[in-house]
Amino acid sequence: MLKMTGEIEQCSDEIEVEIEQAKEGVADKYRVLEEEKERFQKVALAALNILSGGI
Repeated sequence: MLKMTGEIEQCSDEIEVEIEQAKEGVADKYRVLEEEKERFQKVALAALNILSGGI
């Protein structure tokens, strides 16, 4: 029974590490998407400005 408990704890620890890595990956992807969104918005505003005759 102690062996099973140890194995369960080990698996649990491994799962927690994987979850943390996944969270970090999601956070990184979110930052990249936010940066891309900002760039797209700047380009869109510049295009609208050009089309409306502004400089």
